[in-house]
Amino acid sequence: TVLFQMKRYAEAIPYAKTALAIRGTIDDRSVVKETLSWALQHDSKNNYVYMSGGNYISPGFTVLSYETKDLIDPDDFLLKYEANGWNEPMAAIMGGMPGSFIYYNSAVRQNVYGIRTEQIYYLLGEALIRTGEIDNGLAEIDKVREKRIENYKPFAGSVSTEAEAMELVRNAKAVEMIGSYQTFF
Repeated sequence: TVLFQMKRYAEAIPYAKTALAIRGTIDDRSVVKETLSWALQHDSKNNYVYMSGGNYISPGFTVLSYETKDLIDPDDFLLKYEANGWNEPMAAIMGGMPGSFIYYNSAVRQNVYGIRTEQIYYLLGEALIRTGEIDNGLAEIDKVREKRIENYKPFAGSVSTEAEAMELVRNAKAVEMIGSYQTFF
């Protein structure tokens, strides 16, 4: 991630690929369709380095901005099937934002400060896009999105410029990284 943050994208690519070869497991949220609940443990196979902000920090103990809420795909597995998850009344109570969301599920051990495989897929995807491999980069992002959105439409092949691709990545990443410091950094 250091090379990536330094905008040395071509140099970051082989390290991201190596990291994913070692541990490339993506948290598959499609199971929520059957279980009606998302549980993510601290020892989940998608964690490289687990660093929580407390006993149970989930993406939802943060009230979403209206802009972030609007980025969530209507076919998102958590939005459609999670019985206890997205909660508008609690967003109004806890954050004073009626009409927004809070994901209120303490069974999710969000990796707030650490590193997850999903972050590496996004890092690799963006690095590929920044080096001119737009469809290959978007295909890496699609690997995560297909585990998040029912009947998702792939990004790969949908745009032709770096600017268009980065807009897709920015919006998807804002949703994927809810509850982490990744989007801040």
